Amino acid sequence: MTPHLDQLFLLGIFSASIHWLVARSLIAKPLWSRARGVLAELLACPSCSGFWIGLGLAAIGLHVFDESEPLGFQIAAGGLLGIALTPVMQAVILWGLERTAIQTDAEPTDPK
Repeated sequence: MTPHLDQLFLLGIFSASIHWLVARSLIAKPLWSRARGVLAELLACPSCSGFWIGLGLAAIGLHVFDESEPLGFQIAAGGLLGIALTPVMQAVILWGLERTAIQTDAEPTDPK
């Protein structure tokens, strides 16, 4: 049961990127801004949605541990690792976005 670090890194990057695209990006704002109740809470929490995204990624074949492990274990591990990896990798994404942002003199306007 040795973890594959490249797969672990990919799980973190994919889960954080998917969460960012679905729950934070401007292009998807018409979708996530209308969410209410449990769905809004799920989208607001990177760890919560990271669990489900990790399960999905593991189910389609992104396995962190050796292929000799049972499929149920692989999928459960993907979900549990998604809880921790999604917020950490999302912080790295946010740091990168902040560092590469174009500075303008004008205040940004909210397009409606």
